[in-house]
Amino acid sequence: MTIDGEEFSIIDYPIDGKDAVTLWRVIQTVTTQEYGKLSLLHCLPKTGRNHQIRRHLSYCLKTSIVGDNKYDGGGDMAKKTRELGMFLCSNRIEFVHAIDKSNVSVEIPIPHKFSALLELNMVEVVI
Repeated sequence: MTIDGEEFSIIDYPIDGKDAVTLWRVIQTVTTQEYGKLSLLHCLPKTGRNHQIRRHLSYCLKTSIVGDNKYDGGGDMAKKTRELGMFLCSNRIEFVHAIDKSNVSVEIPIPHKFSALLELNMVEVVI
């Protein structure tokens, strides 16, 4: 699926018996000495299920968010990264204002710890 000129993959997998859809694409992948391959993803949940992005990445893509101690699978990588805190951030939200019906958009920069982890540990970049 293409959105604003960017190609997204689709995860359509029920959560707790309810429809759940997440669009996702890889922004950048790096290979690190300490953590192996890390990817920065752009995820767009189209439904609002509990832990939707975390569960879709874990169940469908067989990967997890750095620092996610609930859906990380408990492997060596998970044990190494739990101390870093979870690397999940919504940097933009858009909605229709409840009273005046105007479109509201709020955006923040991607947190520094994301780029720092990618850059400080980088061995090879794959885009």
